[in-house]
Amino acid sequence: MPNDMAFFYYQAKTAKDGVALMEDMDATSEKLVTIAKDTPVMVINQNIDGETIWYRIAVKSSNNVICGYVTSDMINLVASRENAVAAQL
Repeated sequence: MPNDMAFFYYQAKTAKDGVALMEDMDATSEKLVTIAKDTPVMVINQNIDGETIWYRIAVKSSNNVICGYVTSDMINLVASRENAVAAQL
């Protein structure tokens, strides 16, 4: 079980090609979809499980939005929700 959890919203992009979006915070869980490098995603929370940081993300795939987990090294954060809102004002 995760020992720490934080909820937030960040705009982000995938950092590598072939990022596997997983159903759970486990590299052996079901792969939901594979994501190309620089694909825009929304990070919706962070979970720390031991030394691994997992992000729960939402990504558009075809005409659907799919939510799942990736490790933090697969994501480049772009802006927090607060920063994104401030930039639009």
